[in-house]
Amino acid sequence: MDISDYLAAFRRRWVLIVVAALLALGCAAAATAFITPEYSATSRLFISAAGASSASDAYAGNLFSEKRITSYAEIATGRRVAEGVVRELGLPMSPDDVRATITATPLRDSVILDITAVTGDAELSRDIANVAASQTAVVIKSVETSARGGEPTASGSIMEAAVAPGSPSSPSWVRNLLLGLLAGLAVGLVGAFARDRTDTKVRSDAELAAAAGTETLGAVRTLRVSPGAGAPGSDSDFMAVYNQLLGVGGAGVARLVVCGPADAESGAVPAVARGLAVAMTALGDPAVVVETVPQDDAVAGHDSPAAARSPRQQVRPGLFDVLAGRDTLADVLVTDEGAYVVPAGRAGGAGAGVLGSADMDAVLKELGLRFRYVVVAGAGVLDRPDVAVLRAVTDGAVLVGVPGATTTTDVAQAAGRLRTAELRVLGTVAAGAPARVVV
Repeated sequence: MDISDYLAAFRRRWVLIVVAALLALGCAAAATAFITPEYSATSRLFISAAGASSASDAYAGNLFSEKRITSYAEIATGRRVAEGVVRELGLPMSPDDVRATITATPLRDSVILDITAVTGDAELSRDIANVAASQTAVVIKSVETSARGGEPTASGSIMEAAVAPGSPSSPSWVRNLLLGLLAGLAVGLVGAFARDRTDTKVRSDAELAAAAGTETLGAVRTLRVSPGAGAPGSDSDFMAVYNQLLGVGGAGVARLVVCGPADAESGAVPAVARGLAVAMTALGDPAVVVETVPQDDAVAGHDSPAAARSPRQQVRPGLFDVLAGRDTLADVLVTDEGAYVVPAGRAGGAGAGVLGSADMDAVLKELGLRFRYVVVAGAGVLDRPDVAVLRAVTDGAVLVGVPGATTTTDVAQAAGRLRTAELRVLGTVAAGAPARVVV
């Protein structure tokens, strides 16, 4: 995989990334709101060596202080200093509790020691920092004085007293929200990529064709009927599909079956069949659509858009009535949405095998006398055996899939069944797109 694959996955799953980022941002805000504010105050202590009578002595004293300043930091955070803070301020706290609020940090390459106190009260932090600094100076003087008396070798003095902070040092809203946002984005990006890699749904006409192991005939952007246009979807899309079909050898296929991997695509199948027939007719090759999903099945499952539009259409006679001898082909042939159509009618107990019978062949031959192409709208290859028996009366198949709904597994299995039935798969058509946001 290269960077373009990752970017494509992130683009498809952008909603997941945004949701993860917003959730993490909300959690960071909630956590920050519940954190007790803390105030930090710092007092600065200067350590000097005693007894310097010349510049060289002062320099040596400074080196001495630098070497020992880490030890002085330990003194500042020690128990002795904490006991002095408790005693001087009269705090209702134990020395260990006071020690937990104090930190001491030597400034690099200097003799300056920063003593910081952090508590939930600004003035208390100030007082603890200042008293801790003065107590540290006292202890340093004590430990640096020889038992025999005399001047201490080092002493500390407050160089800069702590002041009460005007705002809390923690929590930091900016830092926490930024960290939350970054964490959410990281989780969202990883989740989006993982979701994209485990999603088996086809996303484009190219993926649909690759799953079927055949050529892509193109994509139809929409299957909705444009008022006044007379044909489902975009005329230019269907014309492009037809031209591509001719390019892969469809010119010699007079009887074409359009089908989907499963019944879930059966709503798209008749729309693609009709759009293709209209495009063929518009380009000078008259075509007729023969529907094969019985209307008694379509009414129950609403598989066909035409079957669900009106009660009159739901009961009109069609192909199965002709095969049963109840009607003639001339009686059932209609024009619908700009296409010549032989509706399926009601099966009335007729099995799927009738679609591959000699009677079916005779019906298609009769239609072939009037039309250059006979486009048979089939059912789901994986759900019904109808398409397999159509091998006896048709010359090739077009497999329809819906990006975002049809899985690559179903496409591969459907194409395999068509080939097992020795029905030539001419190509695939990606029909429309799912009316939802991909996550």
